[in-house]
Amino acid sequence: MDEIITEKNYPIRNIWLFKQILVAFIILPIYFIFIFSTSNGALFASGALIMFLPFILIFGLALGIPVFINVLRRSNFHYSLDQHFMVLHQGIISKQNRNVPYGRIQGVFVNQGLFDRIFGLASLTIEDFSDGGRSSMDASGYVGSGKSRHEALGFVGSKIHIPGLKKGEAEALKEIILQRVKENPIEDSQSGL
Repeated sequence: MDEIITEKNYPIRNIWLFKQILVAFIILPIYFIFIFSTSNGALFASGALIMFLPFILIFGLALGIPVFINVLRRSNFHYSLDQHFMVLHQGIISKQNRNVPYGRIQGVFVNQGLFDRIFGLASLTIEDFSDGGRSSMDASGYVGSGKSRHEALGFVGSKIHIPGLKKGEAEALKEIILQRVKENPIEDSQSGL
């Protein structure tokens, strides 16, 4: 198991970048059906549709910005698994690097939300002992609270989240990481005690 595994072996699928838009296109028709049903059929009569034009423009802009940010985040995130470390590089403005020894990994989880199940995707979440076990990322890989929640990509605190993997690839990557954890137990000199 001396080979180096990178995101080229287990890539993040581009469909993940457009997750928010696809979810919105599912919700938007439901919203318009609700509006149409409460306006007694007058939605398309005498300029009533013009009233919704600003909403549609703002909605398009609100979807375009997160997709653009996801594209930037994805193009600046790279991971690899070498013999002793999981190596991560991320950051749009401030570049960050992290080398996680396999012996410090305490959990590896494959998560699948509704969107992920529809498209055969999954995300991999890895927990390590660094940073005192604190992270603002929840178990499903989301950061933030309320309306400002977004799916993480990369490392936040003591958790690493790799979304947009094919389900089988996420499971295979999990097994590779768990095997390397067994092969590289933490030594007393690495524990910091």
